[in-house]
Amino acid sequence: MNASPASDIGHVAVEPPPDLSPELIARAAAVLDRAPCDIRLLLAGRVPKLIAHFDNFARADAAAGNLRAAGLTALALSDASLRLEQPVFMAREIDFTAGELVFTGDAGQRRVMEKGQVFLIVEGIGRRAERVETAVQKTRFSPGATLLAGGIPIWRTRTETSSSESVTAEPFIRLYEASLRAPPVAVSRDTLKSFAFLGGGISGSSTVNLRKTADLLRSVCPQAGYDNRLSKPAAAVSYTGRLQEDLELNCRLIFLFRAAQS
Repeated sequence: MNASPASDIGHVAVEPPPDLSPELIARAAAVLDRAPCDIRLLLAGRVPKLIAHFDNFARADAAAGNLRAAGLTALALSDASLRLEQPVFMAREIDFTAGELVFTGDAGQRRVMEKGQVFLIVEGIGRRAERVETAVQKTRFSPGATLLAGGIPIWRTRTETSSSESVTAEPFIRLYEASLRAPPVAVSRDTLKSFAFLGGGISGSSTVNLRKTADLLRSVCPQAGYDNRLSKPAAAVSYTGRLQEDLELNCRLIFLFRAAQS
């Protein structure tokens, strides 16, 4: 995970520790040359997070090594390792066969994963932003029309449209193979067409059905790791302000730390 061309921009990510002792904060502050109050904020959280950035990978690698020596779980990451080489495969349907998971996308394209090759299952709650347009009728006094009408008050009604952003919660599942080059598969409550594969266990709630889907995937892929920390409120870290991009980066970091530990 820590291999990279020396010229590449480098980043340091850490797994937030369960106990932020003053001694640990002081050691990390010395490594990153930051104030202890800044370090406390950087190390707080539930999921792996990027905490430092360097103009070359060698410096990031050295800092990550020093943070590990200080008692933290840290990785040096290149830009390339944080970018998805292939887009996430959005599944609309799932077929459970004897040894494979067959996912079907929008245009009928398929992504097949061998059950034994599923490395990590991430379950969480993302956020989706949508533009909502609202039409409102407003009545206004028209001086010009009133003048033409000989002083009789004339009112004009017109429709005005306003737009706002609506953010909704969207439960999701991500499935990863061990290879960095393999595109992850995304399954979400609002994009999956059918939960028929649940058989008699299907519920009237799509949220409950997605939860059952995660349980089913775990049962047929017992070797796969499982992480549901992104199900916790406000667990995801915001990096860009773009909801989908931030979600994928949070999932990617969870995957990278799991891969580094395997």
